[in-house]
Amino acid sequence: MLPEATTLPRPRFFWPGLLVALPLLILSGLAAVGLRSRWQARWAEAQEEAQRSVDRIGRDLDRILAASTSRLQTVRLYPHLPQPPKKVSAAWSQAVQSNDPLAFRPLRDDPEPAWTEAGLPVAALAAWEIFTHEPTPENAAALVEIT
Repeated sequence: MLPEATTLPRPRFFWPGLLVALPLLILSGLAAVGLRSRWQARWAEAQEEAQRSVDRIGRDLDRILAASTSRLQTVRLYPHLPQPPKKVSAAWSQAVQSNDPLAFRPLRDDPEPAWTEAGLPVAALAAWEIFTHEPTPENAAALVEIT
């Protein structure tokens, strides 16, 4: 037979159990707070690193764009393709056959436009031929001026 509830001894493990469980609960709470603060610190660090990367990429992009725009050259677009003219320059044929760079100077400096058989301007071709034989700043300036 079972003894009655009034006769059973009262359990006495409440205070010892609380003394064991309370430090464990406090330690687990502190661990959770510590992990949360570490996670927040890592998150803030990752955001700062991302911002530094974006800033660095922006500076690099600005530097690349500045370098590339400084090297841009304008391209002239001509409205029509060159057409072979009716009058072909005989002096051009003679200068090409002589293969003498001095023979091209009068053709380059001629104010009257002359054309090759293909319809190209003789002055520009003569300036290029002179520049390939004598790449001086004066010849380069004349080439740029003609083209």
